[in-house]
Amino acid sequence: MQTRHGSLLDELPAYHPGARMLDAYRVVQVSSPDGTPAPPEIAERFQGRAWTLRQLEERGVRITGAAAWYLALGSDWQLEIEPF
Repeated sequence: MQTRHGSLLDELPAYHPGARMLDAYRVVQVSSPDGTPAPPEIAERFQGRAWTLRQLEERGVRITGAAAWYLALGSDWQLEIEPF
């Protein structure tokens, strides 16, 4: 779909379900909904490499229109992702 400013995909946040599933992203931060950093055993699962949105979903990350979420240690953790 084209908009006045270009492709609709170009206007979506990286974690939006309409984003390109095969583009590379990196996880910048993993934190609780109140902003508390995740423990190292959670954060280290995503650090140091590029991920596609599909790979993140295959590892249990829920990609929503508002955020990316990962359930571990009985808590939801929000992943901040950006293009790699």
